[in-house]
Amino acid sequence: LGFTPSGTLYLARDEVLDEPVVLRGLPGRDPRGPRLSREARLLRRLRHPNVVGGFDLLVKPDALWVVMAYVPGESLTARMAQRRSALRLAQDLTGIADALAALAQRGIVHRSVGPDSILFDPDRGAVLVDFGLARDVELEAADAQITATGEVVGTFRYLAPELVLGEGDLTPAVDVYAFGIVLLEVFAGRSCPMHPGPDGARRLLAPTEAPAALAEAIAAALDPDPAARPTAQALRAVLMSPTAHRLSLSEDGREASLDGRAIPFGRRQAHPRILRALATRRAAGQDEPMDIEALFEAGWPGERLPDASLRNRVYVTLNSMRDLGLAAVLETVGGGYRLAPTVEVAWR
Repeated sequence: LGFTPSGTLYLARDEVLDEPVVLRGLPGRDPRGPRLSREARLLRRLRHPNVVGGFDLLVKPDALWVVMAYVPGESLTARMAQRRSALRLAQDLTGIADALAALAQRGIVHRSVGPDSILFDPDRGAVLVDFGLARDVELEAADAQITATGEVVGTFRYLAPELVLGEGDLTPAVDVYAFGIVLLEVFAGRSCPMHPGPDGARRLLAPTEAPAALAEAIAAALDPDPAARPTAQALRAVLMSPTAHRLSLSEDGREASLDGRAIPFGRRQAHPRILRALATRRAAGQDEPMDIEALFEAGWPGERLPDASLRNRVYVTLNSMRDLGLAAVLETVGGGYRLAPTVEVAWR
């Protein structure tokens, strides 16, 4: 399946239970062996729907194996590349915040939270995997034998400042920081600079669909001071809270704002037409999705175009809504489009 700092991953089959499992293996005398053993012990302690299950540790003369549950879904990295609604994708990560809260309660720090360590199971939703660098903060003596003095472990972009600088104690706040970077990149749609801090996060989130409360929580999670960061439980609460957006439009639709922020239409003409068509339908109490033809007829009444040109004009407009921070406004239903249920429409 792939390679990790803690060993090679293999897809295998449990012949007794007749189900797929994942093996993480190392040669028998590999110096990373104690780390792999620790991973197995930690996974056996954790029983959480959003944490990959650990079943066994197999010690052979020539190899060491951890047996884990197989998560058949795609990674967060893959989902981010699909340009889905950032808000929905962030809310799909509520289970990861819950998993981090459970780890913190048990005194465990993951140390490797990132898009590649989050998989989506069809039944369980988001699942946290790759516990090769995880440690129990109470086992200081044991950890000193596993991690070399001064060694910086984890994916650099997601490392909290205190880990990079080697200052302070290792606490669950480092996982909150990494999760904050993950959420920031989900909304920004790209990799973010190293240690952007709260102010940098606010600037990156300003043009996105991140609701104000969630944007502020993400910014707080990136505070250089670990004590100033929210807990994973607090982030979970913000992710779970109902998100309402207020869309305000002028009567002609040429001026609009979302949650008090002006939508920068500039010289664009198609965007306000389609937005007005969708808002008019919502205001009339009609929530049936509009297909491409219906959107064109409502946005360009009386105008006729060949099918290919018509579809191209509407498709290009809909696909570029994200660039204006409007991804949270639209909902796709069975090939049609409508305003998301959380959007309130106001005319001015």
